[in-house]
Amino acid sequence: MANPVDGCSDADLKRFALCWLFSNRGTNDVDWAAAAAAYDPKVQVQSFRTVTGRTTAKALEKAGIKESDKPKKAAGGKRKKAAAEDGADDDDEAPKPKKKAGRPKKAKSEEKAVSDAEGAADQAKTDGESSD
Repeated sequence: MANPVDGCSDADLKRFALCWLFSNRGTNDVDWAAAAAAYDPKVQVQSFRTVTGRTTAKALEKAGIKESDKPKKAAGGKRKKAAAEDGADDDDEAPKPKKKAGRPKKAKSEEKAVSDAEGAADQAKTDGESSD
């Protein structure tokens, strides 16, 4: 395997160093906002994150490290395992897709409802008089 740092620019190395400096070593979470601000105060956080991710992928590819060589995420907890086992027993029943709940229809305001009712009553009076 080649060294993943070979072929990386100084800017890429600076990004990697800042990500390491602003990461929580226990959980491997990076404080992207702080790292981006330390790299360049004008850079947007999402842009910094995207460029760093792409650069990392390229460096690992050049080094010959495949996706399968990366450590996998831990398996799901007990609840997920139990749900998976329960779901295996009910093969004949397919899960039904949930209906999307849209925004409820807007109720008429009281003033408009009253004026509509009065308008309908006036219209009925005029219709009744004109038909005589």
